[in-house]
Amino acid sequence: MIRLPLSQFALPTARGLEHSRELIARALCDNTVRARECAGADVDLHLHVAPLGPAISLGAMHWSHGVEVSTGNTGDMYTFVMLLDGVGRMTVSGGEMEHVPEKNAVVIAPQRPARAMSDGPTTALFVRVDRVLAESHLAALTGIDRFDGLDFDPDMPLVGEAASVWRFVQQVAAEIDRDMSILRNPLVRERVSDAIMTGFLYAQSHNFSHRLQREPRAAEPRYVRRVEEYLEAHCAQPITARDLAAVAGVSVSALYAGFKRHRGCAPLKFLEEIRLRRVRDALLLGVPGTTVKETGLRWGFHRPSGLSRAYGRRFGETPSETLRRAAKRQ
Repeated sequence: MIRLPLSQFALPTARGLEHSRELIARALCDNTVRARECAGADVDLHLHVAPLGPAISLGAMHWSHGVEVSTGNTGDMYTFVMLLDGVGRMTVSGGEMEHVPEKNAVVIAPQRPARAMSDGPTTALFVRVDRVLAESHLAALTGIDRFDGLDFDPDMPLVGEAASVWRFVQQVAAEIDRDMSILRNPLVRERVSDAIMTGFLYAQSHNFSHRLQREPRAAEPRYVRRVEEYLEAHCAQPITARDLAAVAGVSVSALYAGFKRHRGCAPLKFLEEIRLRRVRDALLLGVPGTTVKETGLRWGFHRPSGLSRAYGRRFGETPSETLRRAAKRQ
């Protein structure tokens, strides 16, 4: 029996090409599958998917024979794929590349077709990230408010920081599979998913990479990091600029100057970004009974109209539209 990472999150094994196509469509995206060998009826697909949060998941898959898989619209998800066993070829964004274990990973952009081919059994580990989650991380790191589109290079050589982030992903996959893993705690998973997304943003080249080349983190005043941690932990509570100055131990003007220089925005704007991300995460879960008003109140938005305007500017859709889209996935 195939031993894949994330075995506790295994979906039913698919037997044959049509069952494999249906399983991928149900768990990931629309696709077509054909055999690369004379073994179409004998093709097995083992697919495991573990949620790390409402907008990011970790997965593993194994094909028993060589196949060609073509995907249509992949939705609003980035997919980072690394082969563990076997050798394949990927066609992404119109370019074909080899896909080799320990040599390179591949990045598939949202709403872009892709094709994967192999001539024998293959095993892959992958991370799927919602476009909005990726952009909100980039906004927090750079201070950019709006994006024309975040485009990663599709070929990800496994050297330096890229190799490091994939080693971390493998460690997470191994740990989350344990019965008593701390990763079963949703708060821990949230921090881990943040680390993975931030790692990909720094490790893989994209059209905003130059905005991440700033002063080393160690050069920033300690109070900036202290206030940032306070905001993350207390973002649902009423917070004023004076409150934050007291936490920082500096004047309000010094606090604003420090945040503007090292975070690219004022501290209360930073707080709004955190709250908007928390609202977004809650709505993307699509839990029955969730309402926009109650979710907004929980995360510090006391006026629905104010939430709607800020949310629309940040994510390009209303909170209600996010909730309806999430409900359709259930």
